Amino acid sequence: MTADTVAGLPAFSRIETGNVGDDVPSFTYTAFLKSPDAWFVVRYNLNSDCTFLPDSVRNYIATFDVNPTDG
Repeated sequence: MTADTVAGLPAFSRIETGNVGDDVPSFTYTAFLKSPDAWFVVRYNLNSDCTFLPDSVRNYIATFDVNPTDG
């Protein structure tokens, strides 16, 4: 896990790569975001030999509004 900032919140993130079988590559990005009241998990999966989170996906995740509400 790497300390990070995601969607303006403190976060821990990681990238995992591997194969899902039959030589199909896999890429997974996981971020645990800490808001003042709760933790949130953002996950992005891709069947690819990618080794980094694409900028377009990082920019999309940065737009998340993770303000919890009661109820």
